[in-house]
Amino acid sequence: MLHSETAKVSDFPAQFDSVAKSRGPTFVMRGRKTAAVVLSPKQFRAYADARERMDILRAIEEGRREALSGKGMPIGQLRTKLARELRRRARARTASR
Repeated sequence: MLHSETAKVSDFPAQFDSVAKSRGPTFVMRGRKTAAVVLSPKQFRAYADARERMDILRAIEEGRREALSGKGMPIGQLRTKLARELRRRARARTASR
């Protein structure tokens, strides 16, 4: 079950310790509406990790469906394509520094 807390915008600076200790999100309210949702760094990392795992599983499932329908590509061609993409990204990172 998701544990959460609620804080008013005007009280928020005083709420940082509470957010850091909280086991769930803190909903920041403006009047009766949610203005923001704040997570501790630990909570955010857990969310980001879970999101990444879901994205990977989604991509695997998409690839499986493509392979079953004959839309895939041979592994050698895939490796070549991935190597090109990794080199392109490395050049882009180097150029942006």
